[in-house]
Amino acid sequence: MDKKKILFLMDDIWSMGPGKGVTSTWRLLQRAEQDFEIVVITTDSEFKAESLPNASVLKVKKPKVTTGLRFLDLVLMRVSVLFVNFQQILIALICVKSRPDVIYCSSSVPVFAAFVLRIFWRTRLIHRIYGTFLFPFLGNSWRLLRKYEEVALFRLFADLYIITDDGTNGDLVAQYFGIPPNKVSYLRNGIEHIDFKGDSRQRRAELFRKYGIPESELVLVTVSRLVRWKRVARVVEAFKRANVKDSCLLVLGDGPDRDELMAQAKGHRIYFLGAVLNDEVKLFLSCSDLFLSFFDYSNVGNTLLEAISYGLPVITLDVGQTKKVIGPTNGILIPAGGESEIVSSAAEAIQDLAADKKKYGKLSFGALAFSKLYLETWDDRISREIEIIAGLAVSKVGVDG
Repeated sequence: MDKKKILFLMDDIWSMGPGKGVTSTWRLLQRAEQDFEIVVITTDSEFKAESLPNASVLKVKKPKVTTGLRFLDLVLMRVSVLFVNFQQILIALICVKSRPDVIYCSSSVPVFAAFVLRIFWRTRLIHRIYGTFLFPFLGNSWRLLRKYEEVALFRLFADLYIITDDGTNGDLVAQYFGIPPNKVSYLRNGIEHIDFKGDSRQRRAELFRKYGIPESELVLVTVSRLVRWKRVARVVEAFKRANVKDSCLLVLGDGPDRDELMAQAKGHRIYFLGAVLNDEVKLFLSCSDLFLSFFDYSNVGNTLLEAISYGLPVITLDVGQTKKVIGPTNGILIPAGGESEIVSSAAEAIQDLAADKKKYGKLSFGALAFSKLYLETWDDRISREIEIIAGLAVSKVGVDG
């Protein structure tokens, strides 16, 4: 039987360079090329097409626009996204020789290209939504207008909406925009737990020597792209204010705020290690003691899930649906509030767990227990998404049904 044909319209496949950042897109493509005939149109200039030997990989350019003027940069960024959509439409019509059974629109970047191509080919369409910023602004027309690409991802017709259950209330946003529940698949990310062998203290010593980090009794870690909305500055300030003896903070990730954050952290045993490969992120997690994350919208990102799989208690902000994962058995939730209150509460939580070894042990055990009970492997998670795509590919729904 002929394989079903899936057209993937994508922004960058890796968010922080090859092998670094969000892994879900890459894992899906790896599996999809085994099960389907796939065509990938992406803006990822660094992606190596030979890593998907059974796929057709086509690239479009995404102009980078930075003038230093916020409003002008915002306008130029929107123009850049429209240019990406125009290229994806053009290259799809020229290079994709036959009608795909499903168009998979990955994120809000290619949403307009997906809309046009769906109408042209009269085929089925999936909108893939990796969390959302919209929930706090529902009912605020002006704020929604400013995020029109993301709104379009919910408002424009699709046969199916696959939304990451990352605590940002994507299910409630879909409900607000009138999407029927039977058209929504709400999936939490999986984890890939590497069981590192040998003594953890020795492993930590070797890893720290490799990166030139002095040994510490208590190792805190945060993993994030260094952009303002990720609020890494809160993590840095909380660590500084806690001032726990013989401790250090590891910051994994890169981004435009790196220099500013390094200046803020200077002289406080805070080490910026840049964007590291995903397997090495897991190694750092296995060598750390506490995980910190203080995003504004939600904190149920993939690295938080992997952190608890290594038994790390989590100190995080009580926003979105974070409390579905982190609670009194595996971490400490900081109430949302003003910056000063958040930082003070986080610093107190760090001091609390540093001083109370019994409480720390209970939370570490609780983290491991939650992971074993409620988290699924990436293989199982991706298999579920492949089944969803395959089911839509053979269904009669859509404009041609």
